[in-house]
Amino acid sequence: MPSWLEGRARHAARALYAGSVVGAIAGAGPAAAVEPAAPPSSTGTSTTITEWRVDNKNGVVDDDYGVLLERLNVGAHGGELSTEARIDLALFARRPDARYQDVAQIERLALSWTPGAWQFTGGDFYQQVGRGLLLSLRKLNEAGVDVALRGARVGWQSDDVAALVFGGTTNPVNIDPINQRWLPDPGDLVVGATGELQATPDLRVATHAVYTQPREALLPGLVDNATTVSVGLTAPRLLPGVTFAGEAAAQGRNLAGASQAGAAVYATSEARAGDFAVVGEVQLLGDFEQKGSQNKVLGSRFDYNQPPTLERIDQEVANNRDLVGLRLRPEYFFFDLDLLVFANGVYRRNDPDKPSELHQVHGYAGFEWRLPGGASRLAVSAGARDEQRGSLPALVPLRSMAHLDVDGLISLGEGLALHATSNTQWWTFLDGGFTRGSTFVGLERAGLGGLSYELGVDTQNQGPDVRKVFHAVIGAAELGDAVLVRGTFGTQRGGIKCVAGVCREFPAFAGARVELVVRW
Repeated sequence: MPSWLEGRARHAARALYAGSVVGAIAGAGPAAAVEPAAPPSSTGTSTTITEWRVDNKNGVVDDDYGVLLERLNVGAHGGELSTEARIDLALFARRPDARYQDVAQIERLALSWTPGAWQFTGGDFYQQVGRGLLLSLRKLNEAGVDVALRGARVGWQSDDVAALVFGGTTNPVNIDPINQRWLPDPGDLVVGATGELQATPDLRVATHAVYTQPREALLPGLVDNATTVSVGLTAPRLLPGVTFAGEAAAQGRNLAGASQAGAAVYATSEARAGDFAVVGEVQLLGDFEQKGSQNKVLGSRFDYNQPPTLERIDQEVANNRDLVGLRLRPEYFFFDLDLLVFANGVYRRNDPDKPSELHQVHGYAGFEWRLPGGASRLAVSAGARDEQRGSLPALVPLRSMAHLDVDGLISLGEGLALHATSNTQWWTFLDGGFTRGSTFVGLERAGLGGLSYELGVDTQNQGPDVRKVFHAVIGAAELGDAVLVRGTFGTQRGGIKCVAGVCREFPAFAGARVELVVRW
């Protein structure tokens, strides 16, 4: 993967746990001291995308059209006030069908007032509660997720106490980021509150509550809703070298006139001794979900929460509402070699004691090595995943997967580097299998941009008119600090792609795409 794309992926991963006045499970620790007010300023980013798509040979009617997309983000900050807005524009040429609509609208608009320890926000904002067990309304471009809350939020925090209340209706971006089709706003009601207390220097306690009421009920004339509460603990020094964080949640739902109950427990701990560390995660979900109205593009209900998956960020997640799971990751850092060696093991029992019960075991290991001088690096990992249906001990093999991931950067001097990335999966079923992956090789120049070649393979669909090998050229040019031009020409594989448990079916790409980003 080219470095400019790699940076976007890292940014997306960091952003998964943003958007709340509290961080992690029980909070990000005491609030920072209030800084002096900055002088008035304004910022902006214009992202203009032009595409022409030809036949991508995927057997779906999504070919032979052009589109101009504009995302204009502007913000102004002065004293205790700040405002942000986003304007979206979409203009299509030769639309494949009525699901593609021309749009020109204000997609996001928010005003914030921060007098001292208070913060008042009105308009559109992202909101996550804890680790996402109860609520996760966020932006995640790589998975086609961009759902905000349109309403109001009030927060207050001191060194030892923090509180937050919020409410509004859900507001996704109306042009679906993945297939560019029109997505109506569901307008589902979401109300919540959080509170934190620094009970001792080494213990922070938090409590959360969220109420959701989809505008679209499962049965006409009825009202569906869900009330969810949780308690979280964070102990950064539970024992010498040991950290702990945990959250337990209970949920009551009224769906189609029937009452349902759900529960969730999540805990993570890290133990470190010198250059050795081990991270552990435990998760139990019992019929636990936070659903909204129908997503008219996907044909399924919106997911408004996103519990940790225990899996790698790019892995498919069959079930994240009813499971028992465990993850362990030991690692050792060889300081003299600047070498990190790690292993990772995950076990997930999905839908326990149900006819659809699924057992997943995934193990992989690898290393990350930075060569002397720090300008070159190499990361390699490989592993296997096995899935079986049924209850112990009578398990029936379902499918398995092996994967290999390589990322290498070789410095050629004078800011020039050779960058190669390959991510490949080999899936095996009882009646066959397929290969899916992408490999990037390119030259990059710090401060100027780069040029890469992408080879993609996806043999899952064996149809005679479906493309299985993909070739693309990807280039980027940095024109100073304010302008970036990116271009993609050729074909790129589609299929199921996942980011942190959010999986989408991506259409294959064939054609040309040029993106212009201007910042000020």
